[in-house]
Amino acid sequence: MNLRFLEVAVLHLIDLFPKRIGARIIPITIACLPLIAIKLLRKTVFHRPSLSSDTENETPDLPGDIADEDICIRYSGGVDSTLAAHTLGKHFRKVHLLTFDTSYDLPLIRLFASNPGNASINLEHLRRIDGTEKYTHSILPIHRLRDRIYFDDYCPASPGMNYLRANLCPACTMVMHIETIAYCLKHGIRYVSDGANVSTGVFTWQTQNRINLEAFQRFYSEYGINYLINPNYELEDPDAALIRERIADDHVDSGNYRYRRKTQQFCIPIHLQSLCRRLHGSDVDSQSQTDLIRKYFVNHIPEYDSYIRKKAGS
Repeated sequence: MNLRFLEVAVLHLIDLFPKRIGARIIPITIACLPLIAIKLLRKTVFHRPSLSSDTENETPDLPGDIADEDICIRYSGGVDSTLAAHTLGKHFRKVHLLTFDTSYDLPLIRLFASNPGNASINLEHLRRIDGTEKYTHSILPIHRLRDRIYFDDYCPASPGMNYLRANLCPACTMVMHIETIAYCLKHGIRYVSDGANVSTGVFTWQTQNRINLEAFQRFYSEYGINYLINPNYELEDPDAALIRERIADDHVDSGNYRYRRKTQQFCIPIHLQSLCRRLHGSDVDSQSQTDLIRKYFVNHIPEYDSYIRKKAGS
């Protein structure tokens, strides 16, 4: 069902608020509350975990001579990034985990336990299995830069008032990669990865689609950094893999909200894109935002480079 007029009305209404996501978080939450409630009910009450698989992880195809190297991983604390950290930690000397603070200090948001510190839950499990010295963890704020890139760079280049414009993920992800590059340059790290998974990269407008990950690979290469696509990218059941690796007990269930809220942040703005996509109708992939860097951010790369160099002290 196409409810395009409602999609446009929602976006115009939210645009009446200042150009700061923090200032828009209340109307976004109110607009998306029914959808959020339905999702939480479905994922908490009606969700059934997938059956555990006995299939072993394949040995990742990694560069040689990395045993004395460090790797930096964008780490939400969820199942995918935790499994990526453990898998890559077997091959690298030390793993630097970067968690990005995207939460908001509002009473309603607290109900969803949106706290970057939640990432410490699975981090403790990793340290129990792999040793306390294997991992170092940092939480980085990104609100100010994320707002600037979203409102000044992404929105003017996005295709009008629709679900793609409501998609905050490209700007949010771009900021995370910018901060990760600066961190790596500052600490002399030449390898990066994250918990990207095919299940959240099915469509070309999703930041974890392989074509967009390959664009980020090219971006990192400009700084002499190797961005490794998650070796578990195609893994169908990461929950079972965590259990098999003894990182989590048999209660792990990434599809259940009660489990997810304990280990990572709850993203409210992403539900605005989800709402608009449903109102948009069936042609949700007709204006695919392929190759995010090239299509939306290429004209701003010099600005990002200046920020990265300054932050890295180089």
